[in-house]
Amino acid sequence: METIFDHNPTEAELIALTDGMTKEAYLEDWMFSREHSLLDIALLYDSRQDLGMSKKYQDLVPELYQQWQWGLDNVSTAR
Repeated sequence: METIFDHNPTEAELIALTDGMTKEAYLEDWMFSREHSLLDIALLYDSRQDLGMSKKYQDLVPELYQQWQWGLDNVSTAR
């Protein structure tokens, strides 16, 4: 599965986006999912101001990206 770690993040980017987690900790995190991984990649490219790449990943998880913009990306729902 593709993660932020596949996109050569700097230490500062990892701190900003994953609170400085190692790849192993990131993969074991309770919030880790394919969708959140793609969101993190979109946010990485947002921070790099690479809007083309950011949009590519935003388009893979449009609802989650919108929730993040609204500050709702951590809302739990019943299954």
